[in-house]
Amino acid sequence: MIQLRRAGFDPDGRILCHNAFASPQFAERGGAAVEDVYLISDWVSGGFNDFIREFAANIVTCYGFSSDNWAAMGYGGMQVMAETLRKAGANPTRAANRDTLAKTADVEVVVGAGTYRIDEDRIRSWA
Repeated sequence: MIQLRRAGFDPDGRILCHNAFASPQFAERGGAAVEDVYLISDWVSGGFNDFIREFAANIVTCYGFSSDNWAAMGYGGMQVMAETLRKAGANPTRAANRDTLAKTADVEVVVGAGTYRIDEDRIRSWA
């Protein structure tokens, strides 16, 4: 963003970025150059409920830096997989894990709206 601004990007132009930019370091390193930059993110720093705020605080306590989009996505994915493995029972097969994952829903996660769910519109049927 700094280089883009220095190269003469129209100050009234809008900059839209994907979730790879969703990191506290983006704002820290970019400073004023990242003001008014819009981006997509699965993670909202600081969260919107106690579960997410606790995750954010634990990342800082454990690692000494704030979470970014990818840490939150990875943690959310592992929450879903842990729930799937719990539901699949002792010594599940690969097929049992797959089938259980397809039925896993309403797992509290730290990304998105805070709950993991796949609805019928997101499941693709392979003939």
